[in-house]
Formats: sequence, C-alpha cells, structure tokens
Amino acid sequence: MRNASVFVFEGTTFIPPTFVYADFGKYYTTNDFISARNASEDYSVSGAFVLLQDHPELEWILYPNSVQANGSEIIIKAPEAETQLRNLGPEGALTQADNVYTIADNTAMGTYSVSLLKSRLPELFAGADSWKLKINGKYYFFTANRFNDDMYETDIPDTEAADMDTIRDGLFSNNPKGKMQHVQKGSFQMGNTRDDAEGWPSEKPVHTVHLTYDYYISTTEVTFEAYDLYCEEQGKELPSDEGFGRETMPAINISWSDAIAYCNWLSEKEGLSPAYDAQGNLLDQRGDITTDITKVEGYRLPTEAE
Repeated sequence: MRNASVFVFEGTTFIPPTFVYADFGKYYTTNDFISARNASEDYSVSGAFVLLQDHPELEWILYPNSVQANGSEIIIKAPEAETQLRNLGPEGALTQADNVYTIADNTAMGTYSVSLLKSRLPELFAGADSWKLKINGKYYFFTANRFNDDMYETDIPDTEAADMDTIRDGLFSNNPKGKMQHVQKGSFQMGNTRDDAEGWPSEKPVHTVHLTYDYYISTTEVTFEAYDLYCEEQGKELPSDEGFGRETMPAINISWSDAIAYCNWLSEKEGLSPAYDAQGNLLDQRGDITTDITKVEGYRLPTEAE
C-alpha cells in the first residue's frame, strides 16, 4: 500500500513539497512523486493521496493520517492508526470463528474485561505485538493471556466506563512503545533473598514491600530504535552504542534528565499530561507537583520497587 494522506496546501491544488522526510531518518525528493489526487470528493477536506515510486520500505507506514505537513516539508510518521473498538470486527464469544473481540461484564468485581484474538485483527493491527484502548482520555494496555498466545486482554474499571457501549466507542490502536505488562498491587520480599555473600550491602536486610496500586511497565528496556526516533525528532545527538549495536538493543549512555525528557515526549505523543517538570518533580494530571505516584498520568521511570 503506497497511499498516504497528506495536506493540500493551496485550496484544492496539491503543491509538491520540497522533500519528504520519514521519521526514521531518510529523505525523499519530489522526483519520487508520480501522482497526487484529492483525498475526498469534498474539497473542504484538507488531504490528498500521494503515490511514491520505488520505495517498498515505506509501504508499512503509508497509511491515512500517518503524514504531517510542515511548510514545504512532509513528515511521514509511523502509523498509529486508531479505530473504535466496535469497528475491529464482529463481537461475541471467541469460540465462534468470526468474532474478533468480546466484552465481559464483571461489574460485580468492578470491571469490564475486553479480550481479543490477534490472528483475527484487521491487517493494520495484526502486525503489531501490543495494543491499547483509549476511554475517556485514559489508556488501557492489552496483555497476553497466560494460557493462549493468541489472546490479549485488558480490564476497564466500571468507574471509567458507564456501560459496554462506552467501551465499544473506545479508540483502539497499536502501541508503538512495545508491550506493556499489567502488574497488580501486592507484596513481595525485596533485597538479597539468597542471603549470600554476592549481594551489595544495600540489598540487606531483606524486607517486605507493599505496592498499593496497579501499574503498567514495558516488558523490555527502551531500545535504541525507540530512543533514536525521539532524538531525531527533537534534533538531539544520538547516544553512542559503544559498538554493541542499535535497533532492538537497549539504549545506553542516556542521562536521567534525558530519560525523563523521553518520558514526557511519549506522554505528549499520546495526549497525556507530562509526568515531570523541568526540575524532575513528579506532576499530577493538572500539572501540579505531587509525591503521590498514583496521581501521575503520563509515562514515567519505574521506582526501584516496581
């Protein structure tokens, strides 16, 4: 698929840009354009379809709404296509061959549970390995079922969704940050539980930690692939990989200040309130400094206990 939704610059006339910049660091000149047409019969719609030639590496990102215009520059972004949950396909028992997702009413326990089968998702979403559902401005991440590798699930508190139609109207999208794992509140023993000589003094004595809240955490460290996108967009120098390689390798040589700036950038991408101010203080949804970690809406660094 080589169609991309881009802006019409002057009324209904498409003006080819000076160049196209894909957010993974490649540039394409106007010679790559072989056709352009209005995206809609309604000429009030600010969009056009552009066909590029000889760039198969772009096929996976050229989806509607994956392109932004900035003056004479078109920026191609990795797709974060989203659709209402109800548009994914038929709803119902996943034991039935055609159903894509199901919603279980567990309001007796305070939640609605949403389950889906990855193999039945539309093509745009089936290629991802992590998804999220946005309801009333909050994101709920799908995590893999422990007994079925094809099934992914998430729970929505009934305090956030008035009924099942609210959930069906929620916006479903790929999660470009990778898999997020839901961690339930509880207690665990923290420290050198082996009680051997290899531990650091700070790991003793072993003590019980009580986490009083649920949270999500990425299943891997932030990769160079993810962090480099941030650097390129922000015009920052790429950190050295010390010869270990980039792409899916864990990002290294990043300061704490750079790490929280990256977190705030992720939050901004998803319309969330930033987790940090310029001094590194945690912020609540209103932007006020807080020491209550449960009041933080945006992406943040995990605590040692988490």
